[in-house]
Amino acid sequence: MCSTASAPAATRLFNRNFLLVSLINLLTMTVYYLLVVVSVPYLLHHFDISQSAAGLVTSIIVIGCLAGRFLTGSLVARLPFRTLLMLGLAGYACVVWGYCQAGTLAGIFCMRFLAGFSVGVVGTVTATLVAYIVPTAQRGLGVSYFTMSTALALAAGPMLGLFLIQVTSYANVLLSCLGIAIFCILLPLGMDFRHIPRKGTDAPRSFLSLRSYISYRVIPFSCFVVLVSPGYSTIQAFIAPYAAERQLMAAASLFFLVYGAAVLATRPISGRIFDKFGENLVMYPSLLFMIAGLLLLAGGDSAAAMLTAAAMLGIGFGNFQSSSQAIALSLVTPDRFAQAISTFFIFFDLGVGIGPWLLGVLVPAHGYAGVFLVLAVTTTLSAIPYHLLHGRKHPCRRP
Repeated sequence: MCSTASAPAATRLFNRNFLLVSLINLLTMTVYYLLVVVSVPYLLHHFDISQSAAGLVTSIIVIGCLAGRFLTGSLVARLPFRTLLMLGLAGYACVVWGYCQAGTLAGIFCMRFLAGFSVGVVGTVTATLVAYIVPTAQRGLGVSYFTMSTALALAAGPMLGLFLIQVTSYANVLLSCLGIAIFCILLPLGMDFRHIPRKGTDAPRSFLSLRSYISYRVIPFSCFVVLVSPGYSTIQAFIAPYAAERQLMAAASLFFLVYGAAVLATRPISGRIFDKFGENLVMYPSLLFMIAGLLLLAGGDSAAAMLTAAAMLGIGFGNFQSSSQAIALSLVTPDRFAQAISTFFIFFDLGVGIGPWLLGVLVPAHGYAGVFLVLAVTTTLSAIPYHLLHGRKHPCRRP
């Protein structure tokens, strides 16, 4: 029997490929979130536009990301993984460079769409690669660890952006992002693709065939995902004005730090539970934590309540995201991993994008607390389609 040291990289979780693809995701998403933070103040200050117009920045990114994810589901069956990943990263570097050159509002909005498109391509390819890299028996744990790179980026990007914009110019921030984006292009050169399919093994179909882009088998489960995913983006959009309304701005500044810490602390545990006992033992508790966190956020009027809600939501939403991604992969054969990831994220990002827009109409009549209560109700109701579409078919396993 081979020793651990001599085992193929593909049989070990923390191998070079896994670490490099996680680093690519971490750096790409860090730049992504950093640019989101610094772009809105820049637009407001230099172009004298309204808050709603500046808010289009986020909407345009989401639309671009959806387009990139949709197209990648087909491209991965036609191009080698290394080629497609490097093309996506090169495109992203060009977009960041384009930010440096764009001097008009229309040009910046165009760059935002292309940034979202590039992130959609890179994110879909890296998530698909992880599905091939991690051992099948450790897929839940592997996806949990991989998605921690996104959680770290979510915390690091905004914090780094807010720091840099205070100590240097917008142009220097963009140049720093360009340097990171160029560095990312080099990282795939260090990956070993011998144990990974040269490209998606699913036979390429016509570009006019919808099955080339998405997986029909993942759509029913993704309908459950689109019911839950608006929760995080709505909290992200409304937590600041909600905190200002209740005079809890000091706690709000720590909200996502506590949220991120809860995600990082629990994802390795939930990943092991997922692999050992099955997805239901992760998904149902995750939904309960979300509901409890939303109720506490809606009714709490103290810093302690807000930060406790942040921890509960981190455990809930954080583990929902990684576990539902692993479930989407389990619904298809390996040759359809790319389409499964594409389908999952299209629905996930759709929920993220429409959540604040749909629920924002409730704010004038019911306030931010009313929005959080509605989210608690919809999250509770989402357990029904999860159980009917997936949960009842996959009972908990004995160790």
